[in-house]
Amino acid sequence: VCPLHVYHFIKETKTWEEAQRYCREHYTDLATVYDMNDTQRLNDSVNTGEAWIGLHSNIRQENRVWHWSLPGVEVTKYFWAQQEPNDNDGTDNCVVIKNNEWHDHRCSHKRAFICYDEKQYIFHDDKKTWSEAQEYCREKHTDLVSGLHQLVDRKLRSEIQNQKNKNSFYWIGLFTDGWGWSDGSKASFRNWKSFEDDNSKKCAVTLLPSQKWDSRDCDKKKPFFCYKEENMILIKEKKTWEEASDYCIKNHRGLVSITDSSQQRWAAEKAKEADTGYVWLGLRYTCVLDLWFWVNDELVCYKNWASDEEPVEWCDRAVAMSKGEGHEWHTKADNEKFNFICALH
Repeated sequence: VCPLHVYHFIKETKTWEEAQRYCREHYTDLATVYDMNDTQRLNDSVNTGEAWIGLHSNIRQENRVWHWSLPGVEVTKYFWAQQEPNDNDGTDNCVVIKNNEWHDHRCSHKRAFICYDEKQYIFHDDKKTWSEAQEYCREKHTDLVSGLHQLVDRKLRSEIQNQKNKNSFYWIGLFTDGWGWSDGSKASFRNWKSFEDDNSKKCAVTLLPSQKWDSRDCDKKKPFFCYKEENMILIKEKKTWEEASDYCIKNHRGLVSITDSSQQRWAAEKAKEADTGYVWLGLRYTCVLDLWFWVNDELVCYKNWASDEEPVEWCDRAVAMSKGEGHEWHTKADNEKFNFICALH
């Protein structure tokens, strides 16, 4: 069975700042939550009440950051309508699309919305607030339509133009807030009970067992979740897979093995800093046994292959993660030279 990244639930009640201090002293930091799998894991630790997580409102933030609702998708370009975003209604933290142009909107307005699911776009004309639309899309499909890859898709653009009511505004997955994670992570995932347009100084709790989040006065005393950072390090030296493996065994624990989405995220963060387009991982094909294996003997039960053709099962092949978007796994000749990620002791 593949091991899962474990959060640490601390029963002792503390204010948010006291909890932050405790987590930083004993673990890495207050819990950062990256996706729905993580919210489920918090729920698995304890299933009742509410507890602090690492998200807090930061009104000193001069520029609000825009995020996509779909976890892991980065905002690289904008298609605002003229003179948008303009905070016309005070603080407009959510985004609608009309004629393929984006407008900022107050999140509590009720609008039609577009969900995404397995390369399909689903238009819903029943009107909901942004957070209601997000919850509906996550329950029935995958998420609100998110990311340029989806929003510049010709099929979607043409479907938007062909909608019966051309004056309709549709919610998309773009939003902003004045909230940030305690550990400085740019994780965009949010799971609010209701998404407020209020950026006042507050701290976030996860409500169990619903897994939804709400904001509380930071001085209230509550139990909390900490997390411990994955133990891995990027080595910015160019080596073949064998050389990289030898280096990691000699200096650390070995090349990194990735057995769940949490470890994949940490490795992806490390890979972004690489000097080469790919970084070696501890996954190699053995001709003798005719199978892929991790150097730490873990089963290959979590996968992030680049395409349907992967993996290429030839001799002298090993796996490298791409530095760029997606951080997918590619089979490479093991004599190519890349940076690499070691597991720490």
